[in-house]
Amino acid sequence: MDKIFQFTMSGLTAGLRVVHIAALQLVTCEINQGIKEVLDDPKLIGFDYIPVLSRKRIFGIVERKRAGNEGAVKENMRALDDSLLVSADEPLTSFVSCLRTDPFRLVVKGTEIKGIVTRSDLIKLPVRLVAFTQICHLEMEMTIFIEARCKDDNFWVNQLKKKRRERLRERLEAHKKRNLELRLVELADFGDKGVAVVKLLGLDGKSERQLDEIQHLRNDIAHSKDYGKTEADIDRFLERLALTSEWIRRLSRVPKSAC
Repeated sequence: MDKIFQFTMSGLTAGLRVVHIAALQLVTCEINQGIKEVLDDPKLIGFDYIPVLSRKRIFGIVERKRAGNEGAVKENMRALDDSLLVSADEPLTSFVSCLRTDPFRLVVKGTEIKGIVTRSDLIKLPVRLVAFTQICHLEMEMTIFIEARCKDDNFWVNQLKKKRRERLRERLEAHKKRNLELRLVELADFGDKGVAVVKLLGLDGKSERQLDEIQHLRNDIAHSKDYGKTEADIDRFLERLALTSEWIRRLSRVPKSAC
């Protein structure tokens, strides 16, 4: 399993990079312009982060929420340093988590700053692919754990509520009629597996709520929902993705002796 996942992730790492979600046509202002002129410019109204030019070089960035209303741009900008930069070739698999603390990064391509990537770019398809792959990995880890712990399906199924158990049995009967032989765990929803894992490990309600959050993220991505309408939505997305990684590590370390 780990080898298969690592092979899959190596493909995503090689194929999906910051350049695939970045905006590569920068809209800039000049260092000696008045800050009010810049913030009120109709061409810049839609931009929260505006790179600052001096002699055709980027010297810093104006953050709309932090800028004042008086003085020149140079007095209201954030000076350029390495914490504002990211390589265009940085893999998304390692970069996405950076936006939990950083609202944006300027994108370096070759030897020049060529673009910008912000938290709003996290709703783009490449990020969705990375996130969904992580969730699929977690679900496969849960399946392996349940199968290893419970040779008898009844043991883990009985951890579910009656309605969930009945739904699983109905699915199993429907597959049998089509001459398809599958174990119950293969027919279970992400939520069913999550409940079973929590019960089998003797964990508390907090763990179950964490897996519920991950299931919500899974559904948002699977149904092409816009999970980035607000800053709070982006925070929630990043928190759920971090939880996914945490649970993958957690389950990969748990002994899988049979019931």
